[in-house]
Amino acid sequence: MSASLRYEKMPQLGAYRGIYLLKDEEIVLKLKVSFLTYYLDDKIKAMDEKSLHDWLFEIAKQHAGKDTKESVIIKENDVKDGELKTSWESLEREPFDKQD
Repeated sequence: MSASLRYEKMPQLGAYRGIYLLKDEEIVLKLKVSFLTYYLDDKIKAMDEKSLHDWLFEIAKQHAGKDTKESVIIKENDVKDGELKTSWESLEREPFDKQD
């Protein structure tokens, strides 16, 4: 049986918007995009809140098979025209257990 994936939006605290990726109801990934990215990239800026979360979910699903829990941040230099241009491995990380 394949794992069930879904997301929940993070509380909007600090300088980020983000999602929790849940795999079989357990948080396995925290993915955030900085407000600066949101305001500097026209395609992302044009997204409503649900579309932004769906965009993050599509990115997160590509990396859901990893065994490690991660907290990943997408910043302004990582995106161009609504597309992630930085490799997943090169994106900024923070401790997974950091309070959101």
